[in-house]
Amino acid sequence: ARVLIEKYYAEDEYARITQPLSTSEFEFASRRLCSTDDSIHLSDFIILQLFRQGKLSVEELDYMKIQFRTFDKGRDGRLSRSEATLSELDDDERWAQMRHEERFNPG
Repeated sequence: ARVLIEKYYAEDEYARITQPLSTSEFEFASRRLCSTDDSIHLSDFIILQLFRQGKLSVEELDYMKIQFRTFDKGRDGRLSRSEATLSELDDDERWAQMRHEERFNPG
């Protein structure tokens, strides 16, 4: 029974991924996700598919965007290695980030 259930879920996910986007999905993905230029980039497409599968919420995406902006010290929309690994943070920012990680990743 477990194999049948797993097969059903895999087929369902495949069907969702291969289904063309609706007009409202296109508008949402092209303006609300990662890019804002009226086209869908790979990152937008991947995030939309995660929404379609119920694996990501709008609140989680908003939180990820806040975290990205926190790391993006150069404000250029990209993370360098030092930004992504927190090596550019001052001691207070690094301490706050470590406390945050402990709160959301205990153990």
